[in-house]
Amino acid sequence: MTYPYIEISRLAKKESWRKEVNRPIYRLHKWWAQRLGSVFRANIIHAIEPSNDEWSSFYQKHSYTATVLDPFMGSGTTLGEALKVGCNVIGCDINPVSTFLVREELRHVDLWEVQREYERIDAEIGERIRAMHRTVLPDGEMADVLYYFWVMVVKSPTGEELPLFKNYVISKNAYPSKKPEIWVLCPDCGEVFQSTYTSHEATCPACGNEYDPWVGRVKGSVVTDEEGNKHKIKDLVNSSEPPKERLYAMLAVDKKGDKHFLRVSEYDLDLYANAESELEASDLPNPLGEIDSGYNADQPRAYGFNKWRDLYNARELLSLGLLAKSILTIGK
Repeated sequence: MTYPYIEISRLAKKESWRKEVNRPIYRLHKWWAQRLGSVFRANIIHAIEPSNDEWSSFYQKHSYTATVLDPFMGSGTTLGEALKVGCNVIGCDINPVSTFLVREELRHVDLWEVQREYERIDAEIGERIRAMHRTVLPDGEMADVLYYFWVMVVKSPTGEELPLFKNYVISKNAYPSKKPEIWVLCPDCGEVFQSTYTSHEATCPACGNEYDPWVGRVKGSVVTDEEGNKHKIKDLVNSSEPPKERLYAMLAVDKKGDKHFLRVSEYDLDLYANAESELEASDLPNPLGEIDSGYNADQPRAYGFNKWRDLYNARELLSLGLLAKSILTIGK
């Protein structure tokens, strides 16, 4: 019997790049130390039916009758992969979130009914939400926004607004030796343009500003003002409310599927302002509770994030509220 280490490693590497696509069931909720489904499938097959050709067996349909126990089931990878090869499964975890997630992941659902509800929700509010996440490309074409980039802003004792940038690099590839191109922000005029990973000198094509895109105002817990004075960020934050945020860039995709990094325009600011007004006038279901004190919760609370809604901006709250309102009508 030979465990197919090399083949499984190659497959696992591919899966790890897009876990949410290759094993979406275990991505229902974020979970630390998520394991790879391909590895666990191979381990289960090897444990139950070791053979001399386990790589071929990996892709075969199995109907095992063994019972698999995972007393630390986490996001449910072991149980899910065991079920796929016919096993009975038993799982538990000290974390109640794990229990909820795995039950929801593995319970039986009518896929056609789910599809009908998706289509109903999309017809009801889909275009309304999509319209809140569009921008205008330089050539005038409307495009969907994939990501909005925001930065928190505090004020110095003299009233100077200090955006909390550690650097001005918006996007870089995980393997810069293969793809050295990066996208950077001009701290003076807000232009977004391309540079290279190894370069510490950038010249803005819009305003001519010369600067090091890898050096921002923030280092650790300290921010530097225009005069060179250093301030602890925590000292500049009002613990009763979160810092203000500023939209500074976007990543949009056009009709051809090409992606564009863009600076913020008046259209984008007006679109967000409309979302703020609509949210204020609405009675949508949004999180209203306080964030209870705790080991992990005390850090955001110290920076003014005291309510759950403080963790979202107006456009997110409006979109999530519209979705929640429509979802709550299921079965009624």
